[in-house]
Amino acid sequence: MGWKFKKEIVLVAISFFVFLTSLNNQPQISDLVFNADILYPAILYQDLITDKNPIYEWSLTPSPYFFPDISIFFLIKLFVTGGVESLYLTFFFQAIALLGALLLFVRSGADSEENKNTISQITFFVYSIFLISFSLQSYFFPSFGFAAHGGALVFTFISGALWFSKKDWKRTIVFWCFFGAIQIFLIVSDPLYFFYFSLPCLLYSAEEWIRNKQERNSILLLFLFTGIGLIAYKNLAKADFIFIPTNYYQRDSSWNFLQILWISIQNQIRNTPYSFTALIGFYLLSSLLLLISKGGRKNQNRFSNQISFLIRVLLVSCLGILISGTITGLFQKDGIAIRYLLPLLFIWIPFIIFAFFRLSLSYKKQVFLGFNLFYFIIVVSVLYWGDLRPRLYRDSLADCLDQNREILSLKRGISDFWDSRRIRIFSRKNLRADNYLKDLHPEYWQNSWTWFTKTPEEEYNFAVLPGLDENKLSEEFGEPKHRLPCQKHEILIWDSKSKERFVRFREKKKEEVELWHKLTGRKQIL
Repeated sequence: MGWKFKKEIVLVAISFFVFLTSLNNQPQISDLVFNADILYPAILYQDLITDKNPIYEWSLTPSPYFFPDISIFFLIKLFVTGGVESLYLTFFFQAIALLGALLLFVRSGADSEENKNTISQITFFVYSIFLISFSLQSYFFPSFGFAAHGGALVFTFISGALWFSKKDWKRTIVFWCFFGAIQIFLIVSDPLYFFYFSLPCLLYSAEEWIRNKQERNSILLLFLFTGIGLIAYKNLAKADFIFIPTNYYQRDSSWNFLQILWISIQNQIRNTPYSFTALIGFYLLSSLLLLISKGGRKNQNRFSNQISFLIRVLLVSCLGILISGTITGLFQKDGIAIRYLLPLLFIWIPFIIFAFFRLSLSYKKQVFLGFNLFYFIIVVSVLYWGDLRPRLYRDSLADCLDQNREILSLKRGISDFWDSRRIRIFSRKNLRADNYLKDLHPEYWQNSWTWFTKTPEEEYNFAVLPGLDENKLSEEFGEPKHRLPCQKHEILIWDSKSKERFVRFREKKKEEVELWHKLTGRKQIL
């Protein structure tokens, strides 16, 4: 397919360059890409492969992201060792995967090779413009959420393409083994996939069966695989190495869905008014274009199945997440975070593609002339207002600690959750910092129990502020020997005289962890 679209591939390549520069040059995007939560697969790889700690000592997230996120990241680490470089490559592949999934989905509704080529060209243009826009905005960037439901979004389109594939292929055992495995693995890896694809597809297929009395076996098989996935996740969630924090505190269950919805909308209007308005505008524009382009007999039913399916994905994912999160007490005063609603952030893109494809059947020359003109305008805008300097991200905290490691004999440290991740992944001198709560209790989230129970090769001798209680630190370890300013952080450093205090501190923390295991019914630490 690639040689047919030389021009479009060049445009996509330019767009990917702009996209990759935005990972560092756009502060809001940089905060998302190099965020501690996104570093979860990197931390897991470092602990299991580099530090050789066992998997059963881990506290994995409620969405463990086994597939595709962790699987792809572990594969990337076979070839790239640097923490920053591996993240750049990860987001590059994430963007490539979303483009590939989108192409599979939109081509699944084309009825001829010529139409497949036309809609592919339109997809390249629309996606290229979407990528370039990140030099100017960051609101839609969570669509690429690595270890943040982006994989579920990608496989929503891949699964949709499979569902709309040729009927002969859908009747084979190979298809259902492959399709069923995807459903089970994705639901177990990221339960939001159930709301992104499984439930909307069941609803769409049931409606189709009621109208046409066809595909009954397909619905039953989809229901079976979805059920297996949900049961498997439920059993996995009971395992010791899956840690769901909300199971350990009182949650206020509610049925007031409208209140949570209103809070969520208010937060969007308050925090990102222009971007939220743009999102609404894109859906209004795409709806208008779909309505206009539907005119004429030859356009009447083109991609109607795909559009109908995506409408259900949009509605079911938003309503399903709203209802489940409200009932379980997950969404309270803060409402729904936009990072959970990736279909809402992205589905206007295929709507735009379908609309322009329909228009291209009557006005092909004008449509592609418009795309070329708009692409040129946005490139000029990016050159004028954007920052295209190709610079790799450098973490100021990790760099500061690396520069002073030998000078101040830095060994192993303690910090809060956010700084611990940055130090572990971005330190080029293999520094480690274990994450503690402000009151110096171990934090049981996205880490290994061995950090608190295993005797390290090097004892603690520094702590990172803010994030920890300085008075508590002084009570435990005495006054620090040195204080090192690192931009927004202050590093407290103790000398060898405090070593015994740190040893006693670790022994106390080990007892705390063992007590926590006992109180929560977990297996005792070996």
